[in-house]
Amino acid sequence: MITIQLAKETKEAFQKALEKHKKEVETACEYALQKFLMLLEKGIAEHIAKNNTNTGQLLQSLYQKQKGLEGEVGATAAHAPYVEFGTRPHRPPFAPIREWVWLKRHDLGIPDEAVYPFAKAVCDAIARYGTKERRPFRDTIEANEKTLNDLILKAIEEVAR
Repeated sequence: MITIQLAKETKEAFQKALEKHKKEVETACEYALQKFLMLLEKGIAEHIAKNNTNTGQLLQSLYQKQKGLEGEVGATAAHAPYVEFGTRPHRPPFAPIREWVWLKRHDLGIPDEAVYPFAKAVCDAIARYGTKERRPFRDTIEANEKTLNDLILKAIEEVAR
């Protein structure tokens, strides 16, 4: 799991405002968090679409959920952690690789009769080298970390007025 936390100054401002206007601050910060989660999900989707050669399964599995002042953006696709973190060398199952090559054969310029040998070569390369990390979640979070603090501070300032 990858987490993001508020900066110390933002936490302090939140706690001070909370003492004076508890319900209003919570509501404003929940709304700010909701906006941030939508921003993150959009950024992650754009990163995946731009940097991965995929069938769309990972993009379609993105989700966000929020409960109070806690939120989560993730993906339900089984291969999501491998895209994010990469893998060590291992022998992947052949059938999903062959299916992926079949679906992407026109994009990759592979004739139908070359799908099997190409899929075997992909499996052999993964067995030898593993897979490279793509970091759609971490890169998007790192690029937007300041935005969360800015949204929360703005919400607190609006309530304090």
